[in-house]
Amino acid sequence: MTLALLSLISTATGGYFYYSSSKDYAYREAHKRADVTAKIAATRIASKLEQQQQAVGTLAGLKEIRVAAARKTPASIVSANLILDHFNSTLGVDVCYLMDRNGNTIASSNRDDPDSFVGVNYAFRPYFIQAVQGGPSIYMALGVTSKKRGIYYSYPVYGDIHDGAIGVAVIKASVGPMDAGIKQVTEGTLLLTGPHDVVFVSNRDEWLFHLLWEVTSDVLNEISESKQFGPGPWDWTGMKRTAPDRAADKTGAEYIVHEMKISNYPGWKVVYLWESKTVSDKFMMPLFSTFGDIIFALCLIVGLSVLVLYKKASQDITARKKAEVRLEEAYEELEARVRERTSDLMNSNDKLKAEIEDRKRVEEALIRSEAEFKDLSQEFNALLNAIPASLSLHSSDLKVLWANQSAVAFLGKKVADPGRHYCYTLLNDRTAPCDSCPVMRAFETGNIESETIHTADGRTWDLRAVPIKNEKGEVIKAIELGTDVTQQRKLEEQLLHAQKMEAVGQLAGGVAHEFNNILTAIINNVYLLQRKTEEDGPARETLDIILKLSNNAAVIARELLAFSRKQRVELAPLGLNDIVKNTEKLLKDFIGEDLEFNVRLSDKSPVIMADRRQIEQVIINLATNARDAMPGGGRLTIETDIAGIDAAFIKAHGFGRPGMYALLKVVDTGIGIDAETRKKIFEPFFTTKEVGKGTGLGLSIVYGIITQHNGYIDIYSEPGHGSAFNIYLPEIKSAAREEKAIIPAIAAGKQETILIAEDKAEVRHSIKLVLEASGYRVIEAIDGRDAVDKFIEHADDIALLIIDVIMPKMNGKEAFEEIRKIRPGTKAIFMSGYTSDIIINSIPEVDAVFISKPIIPDKLLSKIREVMAG
Repeated sequence: MTLALLSLISTATGGYFYYSSSKDYAYREAHKRADVTAKIAATRIASKLEQQQQAVGTLAGLKEIRVAAARKTPASIVSANLILDHFNSTLGVDVCYLMDRNGNTIASSNRDDPDSFVGVNYAFRPYFIQAVQGGPSIYMALGVTSKKRGIYYSYPVYGDIHDGAIGVAVIKASVGPMDAGIKQVTEGTLLLTGPHDVVFVSNRDEWLFHLLWEVTSDVLNEISESKQFGPGPWDWTGMKRTAPDRAADKTGAEYIVHEMKISNYPGWKVVYLWESKTVSDKFMMPLFSTFGDIIFALCLIVGLSVLVLYKKASQDITARKKAEVRLEEAYEELEARVRERTSDLMNSNDKLKAEIEDRKRVEEALIRSEAEFKDLSQEFNALLNAIPASLSLHSSDLKVLWANQSAVAFLGKKVADPGRHYCYTLLNDRTAPCDSCPVMRAFETGNIESETIHTADGRTWDLRAVPIKNEKGEVIKAIELGTDVTQQRKLEEQLLHAQKMEAVGQLAGGVAHEFNNILTAIINNVYLLQRKTEEDGPARETLDIILKLSNNAAVIARELLAFSRKQRVELAPLGLNDIVKNTEKLLKDFIGEDLEFNVRLSDKSPVIMADRRQIEQVIINLATNARDAMPGGGRLTIETDIAGIDAAFIKAHGFGRPGMYALLKVVDTGIGIDAETRKKIFEPFFTTKEVGKGTGLGLSIVYGIITQHNGYIDIYSEPGHGSAFNIYLPEIKSAAREEKAIIPAIAAGKQETILIAEDKAEVRHSIKLVLEASGYRVIEAIDGRDAVDKFIEHADDIALLIIDVIMPKMNGKEAFEEIRKIRPGTKAIFMSGYTSDIIINSIPEVDAVFISKPIIPDKLLSKIREVMAG
C-alpha cells in the first residue's frame, strides 16, 4: 500500500508541474496574440491618419486656398469652395473647410447644408489653436453641429509673406473605417483612446466616451473645458490596474492589458483587454484535455500493477523477494517508458512551438506587406485623385492607359477599360487625332509640348504633355496634364478691365483738379462783371452765357470726379423709393411725350446709405441713355426691389459680395447693345452717338458713382431687344432720413480782414476781387510759408483764413497748425480742386470747414458768414 501511495503522489506531482508549465505557456501565447492584434490595429490607424494628414497639407498649400485666406473676396471664396468640394468628394470625408486666422469659417464644402460651418467660429478648438500657431494637428471630437464622432485634420495656411499663418485648412473625416476595423475583433476588448484615456472608438459601444481609467477632477475639468466630447459627464469603465500588464473590473474579473502607442501622435494609443478566464478556456483546456488522459492512464496502470503485485505477495509470502525483484524491474521498465513517452511529448511540443512561431512570423510579414502595399496604393491613388488638374497616361497610339478622377470629368465619360479608348474619341468623338494634339507632338519631338483648347461647353483648358522615355531615349508613353483655366482667364480679363478703369479714373481726377482751378477764376471774374453790368446792358446776356457754360463745365468736372470714384460724398440713410419719386417729376417733362414712362416701386421700402444727389444723377443719366436709344418711341420702366446675392449668384455673374441689396432697375425697349459695345460702355468719352450729341461720360459716371457706393451694376441687352440696367446697392436696416432744404443767407462783409493762401495767382486774385466787392479786406499769400509770415505780421487784424489744401513749401494743414500755435481758435476755410482721397489726410480734424473748387461766389460768401458767426 505504501508503494502504491508513493506512486500516486509521484504521478500527481508530475501532473501538477505539467499543468503549471502548460499554464505559463498558454499565457505567453495569449500575450503574443494580443500584442499582434494591438500592433495591427495601431499600424492601420496610424496609416489612415497619415494619409488624411498629407491630404490636408496638400489642401493648405493650394494657391486658391491661400488667396482666399489672405483676401477673403467673393471671387477667392468661390474658388476656394470649388477646391474644398473636390477634396471632399475625392477623399470621401465628411467635410473640408477653411478658417481665417481668427477661427471664423469662411469657406466650406457643406456651405449649402442646414448645419453649414460657414460663419461659425471654432477658435476654441485645440486643432485650430495648434495649427494657427504653425503646427499641424489631428484631433478627435464630437462635431459641434452634427454631434457625430469625427477626426479633424488641420494644417496652417501661409501667405506670400511668411509672418505667420493667415488661416487654417481642416478636413473632418468620419471614424467609420476605424470603427469597422476595430469591431472586427470579437475576442477581447479593443479600444482607441486619446491623451486623457477617453474611449473614442471601441468594439464595445457601451464604453464610448467612457474614461478607461479613473482620473482626477482636474483632468475632468480639462476635458470639459476643451469641449471635445460635448457637455459630459464622463463615466469611468471601472477598470483598475493591478500590474503593468494586468487589470481588474468592478466584479473582480482579471484581464491581460496590451497598450500600443500610435506613432507620431502623442497620447493616442490602442488598448487591448483580454479576460484571463477567456485566455484559460482558449489555451489551457485543449492542452489539458489532450495530455490529461495520457497522465491519467499512466496513473491507472501504475496503480493496477501495484495492486496485482500486492495480491500476489500476500498469497505467496515465500515468493516475496522474487515478486519484489520482478516488481522493481517492472517499475523501472515503466519509468523508462514514461521517460521515453515524456521525451517524445516534449519534442513534439518543441516542434509545435517552432511551427507556431514560424507561422506567426510569416503571417505578420504577410500582414505588413499587404498593409504597406495597400497603404502605398491608396496613398498614390488618393494623391493623384486629389490633384484638381486632369492627369492621364497615354500610349504611343494615343490610347488612354490611366486617368485620375479630374481627367474622367474632363473627358466627360468613365474610362472603364484602360488601353481601349483613344483620347480624341473620348474628348471630341473624332476618328483621327486632333491637329494641335500636344501628346502626339510630344511623341514626335520627345520634348514637353503645350496647347490651349476650348471645349464645347465653353471652358478653356491648358494642356501639357510630358514624354516618358526608356533607357534608349525612346518615347514609350506620355503624361498629359490638363488645367481648367476658364475662371482664371475670366478673372484676368476682369483685373485688366479694373486696372484700365482705375488708370483712367486717376487721369480724370487730375484733369478735374486743374479744370476746377481755371473754372474758379472764370466764374469769379464773370460774377464781378455781372455786378458791374446793368441788367439790360448789351454785355449782360454775353456774361450770362459765359456763366452758364462755366457751370456746365463744372458739371463735367464733377462727373470726372464721380467716375474716378474720388468725389466727396455726403452719405445718409435714404429711401430708394423716395429718390425715384423725386426724380420722376423731372423725368416726365424730360423724356418727352413720345415715350411711355412707368415707375414701379417696391412695397418693401428699401433703405440705402447714399448721396441723394449722386443717386439722382445715376437715374437721370440712365434715363437719358434710354431716351436716346428709343428715337422712334418706346417704353421706359424704372423699378425698385430688394434682392439677395449668394454664392450661386456670384458664381454665375462673376461679381458681388453675399448679402441683401436694394435693386434699382432701368429698362427700355430701345435698339439694344451688342457684346463689343457692352465691353467698353463704362469707359469715359466712349460713345456711339454722333459728334456733338454726347460727351461719353454718362454711363462712366454711373459706373463711378455705383462703385463709390460699394454697389454693382449689371447689363442685360441684345441688339433690337432693348436694355436692362440692374443696380445693386447694399441695403441697411435703418430708417430713411428726411431732408430739409437749407437756403443759405448771404450778407455783406463789415470790413473784416481775410487772409487768402493760394499758389495759383489767377485763382487767388479772382477770389480777392469777389471778397473786396462784398465788403471784406483781403491779404494775399502765395504759399503756406508766406501765409504764416503774413499772419504773424497782421495777427491782430485777421478774422478768417481761406487756405488751399495743396501748396508748395508748406501745405494748408501745416500752415494752419503753425498759425493755431500763434493764436489758438483761429477760424479757417479749406478749399481744393483735388480729389477727396488725396486731401482727406491734409485737412485738420478739428474745426475743419471744406469747400470744393470751382468756387461759386455766393456759396463762398455764405460759408464765410456761417463760419464767422459760428
